[in-house]
Amino acid sequence: MSKEGNYIFQQGHAAQERLDLMQAIYGPYSLHYLKQQNLQGANVLELGCGTGNMTKILLEKVGTKGSVTAMDIASSQIEITKQITGNPPNLHIIVGSVENTLQSLQQQFDLIYIRFLLIHLQNPQDIIMALKPLLKANGRIIIDELILSTMQCEPANVWFDRHLALYLDLYRNQNVDPDFGLKLYSSLHQAGFNVEKIEHIQPCLYTPLHKNLVLLRIRECGLGDAKMYASLEQICQDELTVMTGGIFCHAEAKLP
Repeated sequence: MSKEGNYIFQQGHAAQERLDLMQAIYGPYSLHYLKQQNLQGANVLELGCGTGNMTKILLEKVGTKGSVTAMDIASSQIEITKQITGNPPNLHIIVGSVENTLQSLQQQFDLIYIRFLLIHLQNPQDIIMALKPLLKANGRIIIDELILSTMQCEPANVWFDRHLALYLDLYRNQNVDPDFGLKLYSSLHQAGFNVEKIEHIQPCLYTPLHKNLVLLRIRECGLGDAKMYASLEQICQDELTVMTGGIFCHAEAKLP
């Protein structure tokens, strides 16, 4: 299968270009806080490792005396993670859904790292509640999560706005919350965590390369096919074609 569960995107090599571009856009912000952590020799659990962009960085941070346990639902993603990290002996791989595999873990970790995962889950609060027993004393959790409704591009574009509205509806149609990032602070408190720091960071899609992220999403999850929206009954194929063309022209345009 190219897609699993409620995940609307492709996985494995079909997703790598989009995930690499997301790393180029969001990676510097993810690294900003991660670099402040002394993880040498630490045992780290990464949930939703994807194609391993952050797994590789975590392995560098923990060194040979530490370890990274990386979990993802898609075996195709895991295979790429093994390739880009070199699959060292201190990398432990788990293939399976977070909901079904967390309870099987028999160890505790110095750090649990989660990036861009919770918005794809129907029960993110249950996952957060299940994390505390997996942490060592003085262990930490770092979560990077999106608030999709705040995405913006410059200059403003009507077709980008139309795409974003449909994109959010697709998430909600899967019974997941595209804006779960807004609830993260209260969710952690509800689970009994002491939140030491919270930051809201809003990258803007302003270069042709960054705007290509929208086109990759359209191509990858079938947003250019009206059948994707059949249950939403909000758009016809002709409008979809015009929307995609409008976003493509906008992505190619230079800022004034």
